[in-house]
Amino acid sequence: MLTISKALTEDAEALTSISTTSFNHDSKTYLGKEIGPYGYNLVEWHLDRMDKSDYYKILNDNNIIGGIYVSKVSDSHYQLQCIFIHPQYQNKKIGTKVIDMIEESYPSAEKWTLDTPSWNPRTNNFYKKLGYTKIGEEDLKFLILNLYEKVV
Repeated sequence: MLTISKALTEDAEALTSISTTSFNHDSKTYLGKEIGPYGYNLVEWHLDRMDKSDYYKILNDNNIIGGIYVSKVSDSHYQLQCIFIHPQYQNKKIGTKVIDMIEESYPSAEKWTLDTPSWNPRTNNFYKKLGYTKIGEEDLKFLILNLYEKVV
C-alpha cells in the first residue's frame, strides 16, 4: 500500500541514498553523467530540508521508496521543491498518486509551482500530464530550469 508520512531524522540516510540513486539514474540516462540538484547526495542537506520544509517519505508497504518536500510561499501558494522515487518503482503511477496525495493535503493551496531541469523529458512530461503549465525558464548558467505552475 502506498502512503506518505513526515520524514524523520532517522530516515535521512535512506532518503539520501534513494535521492542519489534516482537523480543519478535520470542524469546518466539523459546526460551521460551523474548529477542532481544541490545537496541531493548529502545526508546533512536532507536533514536541513526536514527542518525548513514539509518533507515526506514515500512508503510502499512501509518501505521507503522515495521522498517529496513542499515549501509554503504564501497561505494559498505552495512549491513542490523536489520529488524522487527509486528507479525500480518509477513508471508505475506512484509519482502521480503521491502528487495527488500532497495536493489534497494542502486544501488552502490555490497555486502550486515547481521547477525541473529542461534536459529531462521524463519529468517535464510528468508535470504536464498532471496539469502543470510551463510558465518560463530560469538560466542558472550551468543548467536551465523549466518553471511550472498549476492553479487549482
